[in-house]
Amino acid sequence: MRVRRETMRRPILRLGFGGSVLLALVIGWWYFLPTPLFTVPYSTVILDKEGEIMGMTVASDGQYRVSGRGRLSMKYMAALLCFEDKRFLTHSGVDPLAIGRALWLNVRSGSVVSGG
Repeated sequence: MRVRRETMRRPILRLGFGGSVLLALVIGWWYFLPTPLFTVPYSTVILDKEGEIMGMTVASDGQYRVSGRGRLSMKYMAALLCFEDKRFLTHSGVDPLAIGRALWLNVRSGSVVSGG
């Protein structure tokens, strides 16, 4: 049984056309992204002569955010973990107890009052 060459080429042409369209969409999406991509305000950090954090202000959007240069003091990290998520070091990124608590509070109040 002979297979026509034309029928064999159609899937290859479709794949090539689909790949070209996908590539054009990705290039177009990348081209229209704003430059710079993120304009995030940072907090002002006051350091002592040893480089330890003495104080920090809130960024203009109401968040504490540092640039990531250097290291944070252990006291600051302990305070952050205590305030944000006491069980952060014992779960793998999702705290089932916090999800359950948030679900219970939200159902009980009839609106979103807590997140997990």
